[in-house]
Amino acid sequence: MNILKPFMALCLVQALPLVAQTGEGVQPIRLTVDASRSIATVSKLFNGTNIEDLNNQTNGGIFSQLLHGEAFEENIDVDFLNLAREDYSKVYVVLDERRIPHLKSQTDIYRRIAWNNRDEKYDFNSKDIYDTPKLRHPRVISGYTFPGQFLPFDSLPEGIQKTMLERVNGNEQISKYWSKQVSGNPSYRYELVRDGQAYIGRQTQTICFEDGKGEVGLSNHGLYRMGIRFDQGRIYEGVLRVKADKAQSLYVSLRDGQGKILAEKSCSLKGNGTYEKVDFELVPAAGATDGSFCVSLKSPGRVELGFAFLQPGEWGRVKGYPLRKMFVDALKRQGIAAFRYNGSMVDVGADTYLYRWKKMLGPVDERRVTFRSGFNMYSTHSFGFEEILNSATL
Repeated sequence: MNILKPFMALCLVQALPLVAQTGEGVQPIRLTVDASRSIATVSKLFNGTNIEDLNNQTNGGIFSQLLHGEAFEENIDVDFLNLAREDYSKVYVVLDERRIPHLKSQTDIYRRIAWNNRDEKYDFNSKDIYDTPKLRHPRVISGYTFPGQFLPFDSLPEGIQKTMLERVNGNEQISKYWSKQVSGNPSYRYELVRDGQAYIGRQTQTICFEDGKGEVGLSNHGLYRMGIRFDQGRIYEGVLRVKADKAQSLYVSLRDGQGKILAEKSCSLKGNGTYEKVDFELVPAAGATDGSFCVSLKSPGRVELGFAFLQPGEWGRVKGYPLRKMFVDALKRQGIAAFRYNGSMVDVGADTYLYRWKKMLGPVDERRVTFRSGFNMYSTHSFGFEEILNSATL
């Protein structure tokens, strides 16, 4: 908290003439502030900060996770809308029970949605979309006008309708925040599967290398695709939850902005039909500020991705906690002595019953993903009460 702000506000008040209604008419009122006189002191312990996912204070901030969209819950990307960079996180593609895609705005974050996504294979009922209440003021996002939370499929231009249907039903069903990584001459298929068997959510991202030679995979460029910073010679560690029906090799790698491999590792899958836990470490041979993380197949096979996590080694964290050292050091320099952990990042929407401290314990790759109507559409419990308590001990 900046304790100068109240005094600045009072100084502004001093400069503005106020008026009061009396029996004799309008009389001016003036307030005088003596800034040289101290009437109270504020303890240094009062210097605190708010921590929540608003403006990426946790994911993309103090939390060590370097990937975005780690549970593959989002539907197809919205790159075909050509949104302004600042609007990229405000629009999502969602499906109704007919597998018809619609656009959803995330600008009205506190309008609750009562639908429970855990038990359904689709995002919303069509009734939810067409009967949604109108906003007091329509939202205009990069030229697209949302009269309510949704922009229904049949109100979109024909070209956009065609692209959405092709991606939702075609061979390149790729979850938002992830990108296709293909080289050589393979035949392939990407699919978003909703069969009730997803790892920690309701959707699984599959990669299928059908035939040919080369590489078929997915890359993640971090928060809103802005690129991940890698330091040369430093350890980066992570974990995947992957299911395969036969033994095969899966590759994880770090790449620079041009796609050049900086570090790569082959991981052997048992292929026993369960979500195997794959731990890995990667050390980039060069640094990058616009890097990406990639998971791929280099021979025919099929895998289902349930969760992905990447963080700096202990060199970039504090006390082994999943807390980024650079952010912790910055908070210390500011003299921050108290945290307010806001729950609205994960208790808004249909899955509020999941906002329990017991749901936030254990390895990050075992915590439930939740649907919410604010900020990003989906959130994992990867940063929860345990992590905020870790922060408080630093």
